[in-house]
This record gives sequence, C-alpha cells and structure tokens, in this order.
Amino acid sequence: MWQIVALIISILIFIALIRIFFIKTIFDKLIILDIVNTLVIALLIVFSIIWKQAIFVDVAVAYAILSFVGVLYFTRYIKPKV
Repeated sequence: MWQIVALIISILIFIALIRIFFIKTIFDKLIILDIVNTLVIALLIVFSIIWKQAIFVDVAVAYAILSFVGVLYFTRYIKPKV
C-alpha cells in the first residue's frame, strides 16, 4: 500500500520537474520548485514509514529547513521588474 503512495508521489515530482521547462517567469519556476521540495519531504516521510526508520523524518525536517531558507534567499535577491 505504501509503495503505491511512494510511486504516486514520485510521478508527481517528475511531472512538476517537466513543467518547469514550460513556464516563463522565474517566480512561477520557484513556486514549482517549492512544490517539488514539499513532495520530496512527503516522500521521505513515506520511506520512513515503509522501512520503519526514524532517521528519514530527521532528514525530512532538515531538508524542509534548508528548502525554506533557499526560497527566502531566492526571493530576496531576485527582484520583480515592475
């Protein structure tokens, strides 16, 4: 059952990564990259449940913090041209 969930999340990650190539603005690409990061975190938690290893939850939390800081960095230094 959990393998099906992991497969669906992996397919969604793949679709989102393909969609990045068809979007023009950098901010939309940043949003899709944030969606991919969220799906990767969900996939890590599913792996934690599948293999009964709590270390994946720790890695997911660290990845979430780094993802948040990365998004803040990009939004700070990429200014919109209004």
